[in-house]
Formats: sequence, structure tokens, C-alpha cells
Amino acid sequence: MKLFKNFQNPIKYLFDPEPKREGGIPNRELSLYSLGIAGHMHIVYMMNWLTYFCDTVLAIPANLVGWITGISRLWDGVNDPLVGAIMDRRRFKSGEKLRPYFKYTAPVIGIFSTLMFVDFRFQSKTTAMVVILVFYLVYDTFMSFQETSIWGLTAMMSVHSEERGRAVQWGKVGVAIGGTIQSLIMPILGFRDRLPFGMNTLFLGFALVLCLTSSMAVLLSGVAKERVPNPPEDKEESIFSNLWVVKNNFILLLLGLASILGAFAPHMPDIYVYQDVTYRVLGQNIPGETAKMMIDAIGSIPGTFGLLLATKFAKKIGGMKNVMVVSSAAAILTRTVNYFIGYRTFPRFVLIHAIGMVAGVTGIMSTIAITALWGDSIDYLEWKSGKRTEGISFSLQNFLGKAAGGIQQVIRGQLLTWLMYDGMQAQQKIPQNATFLRWVWPLNQLGPALGALVSLVPILCIRYPDSMKRKVEAELAERREAVALEAAANVD
Repeated sequence: MKLFKNFQNPIKYLFDPEPKREGGIPNRELSLYSLGIAGHMHIVYMMNWLTYFCDTVLAIPANLVGWITGISRLWDGVNDPLVGAIMDRRRFKSGEKLRPYFKYTAPVIGIFSTLMFVDFRFQSKTTAMVVILVFYLVYDTFMSFQETSIWGLTAMMSVHSEERGRAVQWGKVGVAIGGTIQSLIMPILGFRDRLPFGMNTLFLGFALVLCLTSSMAVLLSGVAKERVPNPPEDKEESIFSNLWVVKNNFILLLLGLASILGAFAPHMPDIYVYQDVTYRVLGQNIPGETAKMMIDAIGSIPGTFGLLLATKFAKKIGGMKNVMVVSSAAAILTRTVNYFIGYRTFPRFVLIHAIGMVAGVTGIMSTIAITALWGDSIDYLEWKSGKRTEGISFSLQNFLGKAAGGIQQVIRGQLLTWLMYDGMQAQQKIPQNATFLRWVWPLNQLGPALGALVSLVPILCIRYPDSMKRKVEAELAERREAVALEAAANVD
């Protein structure tokens, strides 16, 4: 009842400038932060279409796309940790550590992410791929600063873990909002043979909206404040010593291992499944891509409750770690069941997505849980070593996510090559060969199920109960108070 009461006056609730508790974060701050995240995620989601754009629209060989995009992640291996170490060592004149990066990175990210979706009509496919790679390296360098600062801020908006969990929750609402416009790409592709322009023009239009325009919306996140005291700069220590300190952060290391292990499971994205399917609905032929978007829109409704209730659910089942365990178990079960049901007829299509909604709710909760645990790991490391590592920790999270994505891209490229995927046939809505059609469904369903299974092992090894979390927070509060009293005494 309290949830619905809050929305009797939604504008007042969302933009209330007063915190609800001492040390809390005002809803106005969280709302604008969430909208900034939405702008950021518009770009991230658009970039998820880059490999499809390369192997289908530009008709670059899939194995070349897979290897070059995978190799580009090697730059992340240098770029992300160095970015994090730089951010941990530096303070702006305002005393802030993260927030100013939002405004410096936004324009460059908007321009270079858009350029990657421009068809320059190079004769050589290798040249086209190399140019895209150069644009990507510039984009990714600036994106590392933005991603690390925008998500690292959730660990600094409050000294209370519950409030940090709320900040992550609102951030994930922004993630959901950020996926709305890009969700139109798939259904529009379902009618690609009827468009008055080519797919290259379609993707450029989406890039102008989702990348160039949305990049400036990130500035809204700059209203959020850094409330956790920053330890002073320590420029005498080397960057590498700052990087090495994460070896003591067992929570972070186990979460990273889970991410990498899950990436090695073979997976075929949804677009490759549904681009060769047409469903008969009420006497009308509906392209598979359009049906997928419509069912996903309906399926997002339960997921919204997952966003709103994640922190409460975590309390009920014993913490954020258990949320991740439940999510993995749900993914394994539902995808295995759906594999046997199939997707070729419309009733089966509806049934598998109804079942998938269960995993969707817990999956959204899991995205909140992993970011919240990442924030807890920073408190733990400060308690153990005296250092706060928002920069290194969240840049490492970004790196591991990109590394996992790179592994998946290499595997995807090889799978498309082995299955003889033809991008030109896809553009003309000509079905793929029989071998591709036979394997695309098991790879789409059982691959992620296998990934969830292997990633579950490190998650189960995390040992950070609520009792230890409360102890860490209490002792950190005492240390910070002592530091503040000493600083005040020195001023007097």
C-alpha cells in the first residue's frame, strides 16, 4: 500500500528535495541521476547493435567482426584499470572524485559512437572494420571514465549500505528507461523489406538519436552528490600499487570470476532467432522481430516490480548475494524448459515468454544486486586497507563486463562462420541455411543456461553476511568521525 500511496502525487514524490532519513539521498537527486543513467544507457544499448550492423548491414565477414571486436577488448585490459587508478589518485578542486567526469566525456562519446554507425562505403571490408575499430578505441577510452564515474557514484552517494542500494535501484530504473527507444530497432527490422530507405540509413538515424542526442542527457546525473568522505590524494604511490590493492577484495574478485566464466558459454542473440520467423496472429502475418518486441514490452511490466522491490526482496532472503543465486537458478530452469517447448508456433512463442518473465524479474533484481555488492566490496576494502577504490573497482567491473562481451563476440563470430550465416540474405529476408536454423535455438537458450550454471559457483563462494557488513560500516563510521575531529582540531 505504501508503494501506491507514494504515487498519488508522483511529481512531488519523484522530485522531493528532502531526504527521508538522516544521511539519506533526496528523491529529486535520485530521479535526475536516473534520467542521466537513461541517456548513458541509450548509447550502451545502441552499441550492442554494432556487431549486427557490421556483419549484416556492412556485410563484413562475421569471423572478422568477431575477432576485431574481441581484440579491441585488449585495449580495455589496459584502459579500464588505468582509468580507475587515475580516478582513485586524483581529486578535483572541488574535492570531488567522480562527478566532474560526466560533463567532460559526454560530447566526445556522443560524436564517436555515432560515427561507428556511418556507412562510408569503403570498397575494402577490412578497411571499414579498421576505421570502426579506431572510432571504438576513442569512444571506449572516454566511456571508461564515464561508466566508472557514473556507477562508482552509487558507492559515494551515502555512507549507509541501504541508501546505496536505493541509489543502485534508481540507477537500474534509468537502465530500463534507456532501453525503450532501442527496443524499436528489432520490430522495424521486421519490415526492412518495406522501408523506403536502406538499413544503413535506419541505423544512422537511430545513432543520431540514441548516441549523439542522448549523450548530453548524462549531464543530469551531475546533480548527485558525493557524501562519503574521500581519503586525501596519495600521489606518491604508483598507479600499479593502487591497482594491486584489489587483490585483497575477495568479493570483487569472485564477482569478476563469475562474469568471465559465464562469458565462455556459447550464445546466439535473439535477433538471429526471430529474423527468419513469421507468426500468424488473428489472420495477420507478424514478423518475428515485431512479435518479439511486443512480447518483451508486456514482459517488462513484471520486471518493473522487480526493480521497485529488489531491496525488499534482498532483505527477505538474506542479502544481495542470495538474489544473484535465485536469479541464476531461475535462468537455468526457465531456459532449459523453454528449449524443449520451442518457438516456431505463436502459442509456443507466447508460452516460452510467459515462463521467461519469471527469470526476467529475478534477472533485473540481480543487476541491482551485483552493483550493490560491488559497492559493499569498496567499504570492505577501505575497512581492511584504509583505501577507497571506487575508481579501480568500478573500472574493473566495466573491464570485466567488456572482457566478457569480447569473449562472447569472438565466440559469436566463430559460430556464425561455422553455421554459414549470410548477412546479405538477412537483409533481403531470405531464410538462412538449414544448419543455421537447426542450431540457432539451442544456442539461444541452452548457452545462457550453461553460462548461469558455471557463474553460480563463484557467487556461492562469497561470504559477506549482514552481520559483517554492519560491523564494517560501524567501524568505518568511527574512523571517519575520528579523522574529522582531528582535522577540526588542527584547524583550531
